[in-house]
Amino acid sequence: MKHFIVLFLSTFLVFNCSEDQSSEEEKVNYVWKLTEWSLKESIDLNNDGEATSSFVPGCLNGSRIYFSDSENASVFISSDVTFYQDHESLDYAMSCSTSSDRPAVEITYSKNGDEIILNTPDGIFNGYFEGNDLLVEIPEGFEVLDNVTFETVLTMDLTLKFSKE
Repeated sequence: MKHFIVLFLSTFLVFNCSEDQSSEEEKVNYVWKLTEWSLKESIDLNNDGEATSSFVPGCLNGSRIYFSDSENASVFISSDVTFYQDHESLDYAMSCSTSSDRPAVEITYSKNGDEIILNTPDGIFNGYFEGNDLLVEIPEGFEVLDNVTFETVLTMDLTLKFSKE
């Protein structure tokens, strides 16, 4: 959990399919673009005095899930993101490392109705379809490190929202 993005990538990588395979595959077989990420609790990440729980992708804007068939997919995360909290002021800062050479991560998935299970190198994550969106839940997937000691000072559950492209 040292990197929000690593966990983020793992979460997007796996989905579940079953039952009426043709209609189930129709629901999944799209390119899904990260459009939002949210936390269970509000936090003032931009240090403006107002806490919020929903955030735009920012440097993760190019992140996508590509479903190749009824059980395989790949996840491309456009940046490695790390959040830090200043040791003295408690202000937050974010570091993005973006590269066009980042590889996609291969995953498997299974689907049952509107629920999906993603099997990634970092673990198994649950998700669900809500309209044209796919929401993936990552327990303690958001992590903030102290900018001096690099110890974890905060973790929260993370939800990634992908929309059909």
